[in-house]
Amino acid sequence: MATPRQSAVLASAALVAALAGCSLFTDLGGLEEGQLPGGADAAAEAAAAEAGVTPGGGGDASTKAVDAGPDAPTCVLSGTVEALVASPGTVVEGALGGTSWSNPSNARHADGLFATVPMNGGNVTRRLLAKGFGFVVPVGAVVRGVTVKVRRRSDSANAVVDDAVALVRSGVVSPVTKSAPGAWPVQLATATYGGPADTWGETWTPSDVSSLEFGVAVAARGVDAVAVEAAVDHIEVTVHVERCKP
Repeated sequence: MATPRQSAVLASAALVAALAGCSLFTDLGGLEEGQLPGGADAAAEAAAAEAGVTPGGGGDASTKAVDAGPDAPTCVLSGTVEALVASPGTVVEGALGGTSWSNPSNARHADGLFATVPMNGGNVTRRLLAKGFGFVVPVGAVVRGVTVKVRRRSDSANAVVDDAVALVRSGVVSPVTKSAPGAWPVQLATATYGGPADTWGETWTPSDVSSLEFGVAVAARGVDAVAVEAAVDHIEVTVHVERCKP
């Protein structure tokens, strides 16, 4: 019995032979898969070429896989990196260790309302966990970088510094952390971490950053013996993505 591939190739050859006023009769019992008698191979190739199909070909050579895994269709990238900017839907306090924050949800918006924490020399805060950014990154796009901005201040100069700023994947805080140089300022100011070409040492898929569990964790550390209050007004994340061409 002919295999499906033999049947398809034979049908193509038979079509060419019929168009030429010929008939094609053959016994495939002694043939290997992919083999046709006489000049039928050439006829099949001609028929395939007429139909615009390359036998055994892998599709349009201009397409390319842009990522690995289930988020990876083939596409041609646009060549343009766009910035998707969002504020968190929720900001909560981490459950592990450190000094507790008051009103952590106040860090959702830049509105002059603060998440605050008392600080003194050597103490570390619990994490502020910001998530629910609501990014919608299409399947096939490539995440080129992530930028985090934290708007914060301290009651006293040189009293509070970053302990760690980290991204959160599926609700799990990454071990890769960043910190801005210098102390938190007395006047409210924004610190920036990462950037358009910085993936924080990891690979991010569209589904990673589109998840409501994607986010950022922020913790501070006291470096002065004086008791002060540290405050965060706003946490913002920008995902830099390159989409497929339409």
